Amino acid sequence: MDDNRIVNTEPNDDKNSEPASTGSFDPPLKWHKFLIYFGLWVGALLNIYTARQMLDGSIWGDEYRQTMILGMFPGLETICVIVGVALIFLSVYVIVVRFMLARFKNGAPKMLLLNYVFNFAVSLLFIILVSKETGLPVSDFIKNILSSILGSILGMIVNGVYYSKRSYMFTN
Repeated sequence: MDDNRIVNTEPNDDKNSEPASTGSFDPPLKWHKFLIYFGLWVGALLNIYTARQMLDGSIWGDEYRQTMILGMFPGLETICVIVGVALIFLSVYVIVVRFMLARFKNGAPKMLLLNYVFNFAVSLLFIILVSKETGLPVSDFIKNILSSILGSILGMIVNGVYYSKRSYMFTN
């Protein structure tokens, strides 16, 4: 073992956004930087956009379709409000996680994985509630949010592996 190697065992202060280092080769952080500078911001904006569609009813199409669909299934309006508000909270959560990741805060990778769990849960809640309200099978709605569900699952897997290899860096 190299006795000249410097090992950082002290947690970094809040002003320092550098990861703790082992003094040996640290794995690259390109994916981490992509997430904190682009990916998580886009995710938050997409959640806000979808929340707006839920809250104003445009998720169902133009004004004629909205009137027709919500007239036949009035409970959909309440479902959209619930899911829209959940998406707004999720957007705020994503931004909080982004700043925690950027500052290498302890527990930030776990909070990122929870983000994907929450996204998955909100998507699943939406299709189950809509299915229950309309009487149509869940399978009729899966295709509409399949990308969201698959994105959440893929995000959990990819980021779980990525951050498990870098967990020692998150000590602030």
